[in-house]
Amino acid sequence: MPITIVEAQQMADRWIREHGGYWDDFVILARLTEELGEIASDLQRDRSFRPRKVKTDLPAEVGDLFFTLCAFANKNNIDISVAFQDVIRKYTERDSAAWKEAERSGGVGKREE
Repeated sequence: MPITIVEAQQMADRWIREHGGYWDDFVILARLTEELGEIASDLQRDRSFRPRKVKTDLPAEVGDLFFTLCAFANKNNIDISVAFQDVIRKYTERDSAAWKEAERSGGVGKREE
C-alpha cells in the first residue's frame, strides 16, 4: 500500500528512535552518498556499462537512499513534501523554457517519457 512522504518521514523517525537514535548530520550525509553510489553501481551493471558480478536490486537501493534522505531531513527539521513542492515551483518558474528548448535542440541527454 502506498504511503505519503509525511508518513515515510514518520516511519523513518520511529524506526531510528527505536534503534538507537539519529547519527550526526555528516554521518547521515556520508550514508546518503554511499547509497547514491550503490544506485549508480547497480544502474551501470544493469545497463552493461560494468561487468555484472553481482545481482542488482535497484528498487531496494532507491529505498535505502530514500530512508537515509528521510533521516537527514528529520534530523534537520525539513518536511520533504514541502521542500519538494517548493522545488517544483522553482523549476517551473526558472527552468521550464530552458528544459523544453534543450529537448528541442538535443542538448539534454536522452530522456525517456
